[in-house]
Amino acid sequence: MIGHATGIQQCEDNARAFAGAIGETFQDRAYICVLMVDGQRMEKHRNLIGFDA
Repeated sequence: MIGHATGIQQCEDNARAFAGAIGETFQDRAYICVLMVDGQRMEKHRNLIGFDA
């Protein structure tokens, strides 16, 4: 886990910041946001940036 976020946009912002912090280009990275409720993982949202299915 790299951080906490409120909403998908903030999750993406965290992923972009992390990529920059480790010297990686964000556009080729994939990341997953996990909805947490009372400390339990409820659902995951996979965001694929620069990925053509």
